[in-house]
Amino acid sequence: MDIAPFGVVTPRPGGPPLRGFGADLKMCTDIRMLNPGAFRLSVRNLDFDQAMDSWVGFVPQGTTFRSIEPAPSQARAVSWTTRSDYVSLVSIPARLAGLPTPFLFDRLPPELKAVGCDGLNAHGLSAAALWDDDAEFPEAAGQPAEARLLADFNVVEWLLGNFATVAEVRGALGGAPPLVIWGQVDFFGRSWRPTPFHYAVHDAAGDDLVLEITERRLTLPEPVAGVLANEPRLPWHRQNLSNYAHLSFVDPPAGRLSGLAIEPLGCGSGLLGLPGDFTPPSRFVRAVFLNLSGAGCAGVDTPEKAVAQAFRFADNVAPPYGLNHTVGCEDSTQWQVVRDHERLKYYVRTYFSIGTRLVDLARVDFGTLGAPHYVRLADDLGGTTPILP
Repeated sequence: MDIAPFGVVTPRPGGPPLRGFGADLKMCTDIRMLNPGAFRLSVRNLDFDQAMDSWVGFVPQGTTFRSIEPAPSQARAVSWTTRSDYVSLVSIPARLAGLPTPFLFDRLPPELKAVGCDGLNAHGLSAAALWDDDAEFPEAAGQPAEARLLADFNVVEWLLGNFATVAEVRGALGGAPPLVIWGQVDFFGRSWRPTPFHYAVHDAAGDDLVLEITERRLTLPEPVAGVLANEPRLPWHRQNLSNYAHLSFVDPPAGRLSGLAIEPLGCGSGLLGLPGDFTPPSRFVRAVFLNLSGAGCAGVDTPEKAVAQAFRFADNVAPPYGLNHTVGCEDSTQWQVVRDHERLKYYVRTYFSIGTRLVDLARVDFGTLGAPHYVRLADDLGGTTPILP
């Protein structure tokens, strides 16, 4: 696999050159890979129905952010100073409110730019925001004065900047004063509707956490095979798996039906009936079966093979560009990321890229940045090698 770095931040001596606003996401899939051995990987597709502008953000420890202040409310929005270096991915539609995205993003005050929808920190903890039309956010105006209010599109970077493990996240979410994730914000002279998210968190030990806003309160449903997609809520997806209890990774033997000999046609007949469309329930089922199948693949025995396997899984649930012609539903995959939670590597591939870009967190000298640095994400069309030179 041909990997190109992002360039130019400030590389450590001898390291490679290195090359992020709230996202309005329609469809996505996130998988924490059940690889054998010591490979702690996760993979994610971002899908949307229009062109997106994206940035890779390099955020050093000690950066201060605050959530956009809700109005009216007697409670205060959360402010925090990051305790970990991290890389984030910021994505927004190419035009928002009739204005080009770079115009809006550049004019956000630095302390309000914690709006990434994906990322990995220096402790190996990842966080991702995925679209969830069933999210029901509480009203900020009705919260008690002691509540901590966090805007929905700030959650990912709040997690990346503050925590090293899923256990730490659980402890913080259950603490006092209560944390309230809310969605209605006002800035640039406009009122913005909530972006209905739920969130997937993975750490370097292989622990997982899902955050959903259900009936106007934060819930932590039990993760299901390391997979998260979109609506309905995660417990519904878990129950829906019962419809596929007859599927198997082993092909059925030849049999007889009332005396008629019947033989399976070709390899893979044990999975006849596995849904192949790109609706959220079907992608979830397909991702679960893909992930469970990979748990026993002894041939995935190097980190590079594990990364390649993760991208293959992501491709299997990635809506191709141009497949859906329904107005407002032309979702296709915009980019894919693979996160190596132990080796602290963040692989990025856009839909129209041939190659893969890499952020190796261990080789980024975050200490020299002084402030977050954002690099525009572009297609990589140079990732080919001739067979005959």
